Amino acid sequence: MKNSALSLTPRTLNPKTRLEGQRVTVIPPRETAPEVMRAILAKLEECEATAEVVSFGEEDALKTISSPIILWGNLANNDAVRELYFKFLLVTDCRYPGPSGYELRTLMNPLGTGSNIIHLGYSDEAGRAIGWEKLIVQLAPVTPRFYEVVATDLPIARYEAEAVRAAGFPPSDWMLPADHNCGFKAYLGYLEGDADLTATSQEIWRRMLNYGIPNGDHNIKDLNLRMSLIISAFRLYETVGLIDEDIRGRILEYFIIWVNSDQGVSHLDFEGNLIPGIQRQNHGTIPALALSYFASYLRDFYPEIEKEPAEWEAISDKVFSVYWNGSWKPASEGLCHGWYLEQAILVEYGFLDTKHRFFANGGAAKAADCAMAVVNNFGWMPASGDAHLLRSFPGVSLRSASAWYRNEEYRFVDLMAPDDRRLRSHVFLTRAFDIGVKGKMPPAGVTVVPLDPLVHGAHATAPDAAPWMFKVPPSAPAEECFDKVAIREGWNRDDAYLLIDGIGGGSHAYDDALDLIEYSRLGNTFLVSDSGAQSPEPDSHSLVTVARDGVCEPTPCFGECDESTWDEAKQEGYARLSLRHNNGSTWTRELFFLSDKGVVIHDHIVAEEEGEFTIQCNLRIPGKVEHDSGITTARRTGEDGEEIVFNLQSIVPEEASLQIVEQDKKGQVRDARVQKATVPEDDVVEAWYRRYNTKDIQISIVRSRVHRRLKVGEGVSFVHYAHARLGSDAATSARVDGDRGLAIDGFQNPVALTSHFAFGLAAPATAQASPVSAPPVGQSQVVLSDLGGTVKKIVRSVSGDVLVILESGKVICCDESWQRRWESQVAGPVHDADADAERLYLGHAATGLTALSLTDGSELWHEELERIVSSCAWWEWFSCAALCVVAAGLQSGFTGVVVGCGDMHVRAYEPDGALRWKFRYVNGIPGVIDLMDVNGDGVDELLVSGEVMSNRAWCRVVKADGSLMQELEVEWWTSRMTAQALSEDQGQWAAFGANWGRNLNFVEMKPTEDKPLHRHWIKYLPGSTTALLIDAPGKHILVGNSVGLFYCYEFSGEQLSRHAFDAGISLIARMRDGFLIGLENGQAHWLQLDSSGAIQSSQPWNTEGEWNYAVASGDALIVLTDQGLAITTLSN
Repeated sequence: MKNSALSLTPRTLNPKTRLEGQRVTVIPPRETAPEVMRAILAKLEECEATAEVVSFGEEDALKTISSPIILWGNLANNDAVRELYFKFLLVTDCRYPGPSGYELRTLMNPLGTGSNIIHLGYSDEAGRAIGWEKLIVQLAPVTPRFYEVVATDLPIARYEAEAVRAAGFPPSDWMLPADHNCGFKAYLGYLEGDADLTATSQEIWRRMLNYGIPNGDHNIKDLNLRMSLIISAFRLYETVGLIDEDIRGRILEYFIIWVNSDQGVSHLDFEGNLIPGIQRQNHGTIPALALSYFASYLRDFYPEIEKEPAEWEAISDKVFSVYWNGSWKPASEGLCHGWYLEQAILVEYGFLDTKHRFFANGGAAKAADCAMAVVNNFGWMPASGDAHLLRSFPGVSLRSASAWYRNEEYRFVDLMAPDDRRLRSHVFLTRAFDIGVKGKMPPAGVTVVPLDPLVHGAHATAPDAAPWMFKVPPSAPAEECFDKVAIREGWNRDDAYLLIDGIGGGSHAYDDALDLIEYSRLGNTFLVSDSGAQSPEPDSHSLVTVARDGVCEPTPCFGECDESTWDEAKQEGYARLSLRHNNGSTWTRELFFLSDKGVVIHDHIVAEEEGEFTIQCNLRIPGKVEHDSGITTARRTGEDGEEIVFNLQSIVPEEASLQIVEQDKKGQVRDARVQKATVPEDDVVEAWYRRYNTKDIQISIVRSRVHRRLKVGEGVSFVHYAHARLGSDAATSARVDGDRGLAIDGFQNPVALTSHFAFGLAAPATAQASPVSAPPVGQSQVVLSDLGGTVKKIVRSVSGDVLVILESGKVICCDESWQRRWESQVAGPVHDADADAERLYLGHAATGLTALSLTDGSELWHEELERIVSSCAWWEWFSCAALCVVAAGLQSGFTGVVVGCGDMHVRAYEPDGALRWKFRYVNGIPGVIDLMDVNGDGVDELLVSGEVMSNRAWCRVVKADGSLMQELEVEWWTSRMTAQALSEDQGQWAAFGANWGRNLNFVEMKPTEDKPLHRHWIKYLPGSTTALLIDAPGKHILVGNSVGLFYCYEFSGEQLSRHAFDAGISLIARMRDGFLIGLENGQAHWLQLDSSGAIQSSQPWNTEGEWNYAVASGDALIVLTDQGLAITTLSN
């Protein structure tokens, strides 16, 4: 197809419809008043036309009718309209054009039969009556083009219509295909008959055509995700005469260029898109749908062209055929992408497909059944995977299935959400699919959504392709696995609702099977998954993670439903769900759903193999919490102003650590960047407030963790009792009552529960082996107090001065004796800072970069960074702020400063502030930059990685002139580099740590090679790798992670020793003949290793501090403590 000579001349359009002397097919609605029929027949007789009235059914096809057609009606009452609706050649239903509204349109040869269709569309009888008079009056022997619209309602939300109407052009023309508002201007013009919007849309077409589709242009790299909308929209608009004649041919040429570009057919050349037996992802299905639309267009209007449509249909069939026989599950398991985007593609294809197999064979019904399960009781779809609060409803699946199957329950759930959620559009033009079905409340109870056999069988049918979505194949039959388990008290707003995920993995999702996605009651959500692409780490999701002997093999992807029951009389449910072969264990999540009395979550982990286990349990609460004596409390205000209190009581193993971890969500939940005057319905921050009823944009993680040696059959339990109540109601609490019993006190009638398992809360007799502990060591001296704010960075200059930079922008410079030399101030907040021999460089405020003199703190220069617009704004920061600042060293071979910026760029500046170059970091915010002469030319290269935010973890080696030397992928989707260590002792080495998955990489650098980074090995460790140190003389790599495990590895990759701490590790620093291990809880330990890497001793450190800010100072560390800055070192 690359050298296709396909060329198209625009088809002939005749806006006039000749009735005189013609046989005219009349297709009325199913129920038509006799006087209406008499009127149309009399009018046609007056026009000297011969009328043929056709009773058109679902099995009939308009393609078989070659004469002019007059029809009236909508999706609900006329099957000819239904056919055109499904082909997306009109959008008339019981919502559009609305009460008393009507549309009179001439569809110019819409199906390639050579004849026009005159359509009167309306939503109710009042609209029909008004439109009917217009139709009858204007029908003539040669009828002029009808284009008259009076719309009182739209298939899109009103706020969206106003935003589309008000929006201007984007800053650059390459942005037009992806600009939502510009893309919808023509559609809104079509819906409302607005000539001004239609005229603007012609200018949009022209600008798009003038920019073209340059191969390799990263600005339009996602054009493949827009083309199905663009092609389907062109077909709709051309049919009713809304495309200027002089650009129709250019648009067809644009489509052909797209097909043959790197955005077209070649983009589909990936086995995950084409091989049988595996789910499809939107990067394959959207361009395949575009090919289907274009092939259908050529089949209708250019029947002499056979080769290209046949080729495209063959490709499209390969993509979509997996959904022809009842399967429904796309690749994206995340509740945003999976429903808001990928299910919508299957719906579009299901209607365009002439056999409608996605609907006819039940796939769409299964999707809608699951869609009902994943909507909570106040009209939100819970967030899991790469979720987005503005895309939190499966409306397309519900309303399309309601129309096809005439299903009242689908309609009921669809109507639970307001228009701004249920009708929100993305990469498709929105249709309402309203056939006037009345809603019917579905039953309450336990819903176990079956696992799609397509998902279950992927590893068997496509073993080479399946692992990119699911690392581990299922170990149980499909009927024992499940997709989701939903339990609900009822469908009223205050009723309790619980949702558990049965699948771990998939596109835009994570290894988090059995994740608790949502628990809500009293109109508020209190337990969530809500991780998102910016904080995807599975060890922070609402689940249990297990590691054995310090390693974490890929987590099983498919949960099993061992038991589920519903007691209708008590309105109580029970489910027991398991994840077997989970790093040497079976984790079972036992759920006691007690409706208004709360829910008990018993997580039981039993060893399948003996070993030293690290087991961590998380539950996530949106907003801030209070914590006291094992009870975590969140407070909300109800709609009536009454306080709502949510308590989460933790009953955990005796030796477990229990902590509250605050996860900031503002990097993900933020105001729209481009639209300055965003309306509340389109504001993500406002959506957070509405969604969670709190202004605190954070997640509070209730985390407990044990390090315990288990024999086969020994178990560990984490028990949590969650209860939401009105503030005026009595508090309740749970207590263990015997080996398997649990009692809940505080209700009029006490609640007694019996677990399937004995609670594993007491520490077993077998204890974890640990190194000999000695008395505490270390001494500290506070050297600087009264700082006046929060410390952001401590920088030690070449001269020995210490620069203390506060987040507020205050800079304090102290000499080696800690006397204050000078103070200065820049606009806050400060993001990062570094110094060379003469200057301190600070990245601060929204866009500031400032250099201060080390002599007296005076400003040498200041630069306001300007954002470089990209096509991937979701990976950017709030602004183009300088988030990472690294000054050139004395031996770097260049001077000045390099900064990693929030607009996904690295910028390099001369010492005087002159910009040297800009390098685009695709796609993420470079948050770690280290300098090393990688290729031996005497000039340092930059080792850049995306620690702030990233769509995958890379180490990119950038030359001092800003050109790329090499990029090494560390981990896959949404991973971030969380630690990096370099060594130039006895060779050049690097260790890279990531936030999940393949989170420890060891690399050797070979300077003589074009691509000098060579990976030696990869490890899967639990949690995030948070601290690294390369001990080159000993050929050891020291590693710390977020679950509190310390490792010593040999350069060969052999694990030499391991030790467990009570908290995550923030720092590993050399301290004389040992190493200081700083923990996230402020404590520290001093470890000594022997020459073999074995741990000789582990001694508590006398000083507590914020170790992630610590800076080396000779044999000591400068660390921030509660009393101020301190120097801490070993006791003499």
